[in-house]
Amino acid sequence: MGCKFLLADEQPACTVYQFTDQPSIVLARLGATIAALVCIELAIRGHLSPGGGFAAGVAGGTAIGLVAITSSARWMEEIYERYHAATWEKVSVLLFVAIACSACWALPCRRERWGPCSVAAGFPC
Repeated sequence: MGCKFLLADEQPACTVYQFTDQPSIVLARLGATIAALVCIELAIRGHLSPGGGFAAGVAGGTAIGLVAITSSARWMEEIYERYHAATWEKVSVLLFVAIACSACWALPCRRERWGPCSVAAGFPC
């Protein structure tokens, strides 16, 4: 939402570099496939450990980046527009903020034991 506003004055680079040799393209696409599978696995299990969602995002970004450097800019722009990626980005951010605010205001602090730490031991809820 704010990136377009903040980067409105920026001029894009004149030259866009991408892979042109076939072995590099095949290896990058293979790496993108593996990174996408790792991203899905981390996203499924990410809620079990702190920072798991961040690691899933890094793996997913790596997969998208590898596909982007092996594809033409026009093809990537067509996919971005076809799936309305800008709209999905805005909706997901707003949904995250709404869920976070509702969790902060709607859920009372429980005064009971949660695992190894409790209020009596000096740990906040």
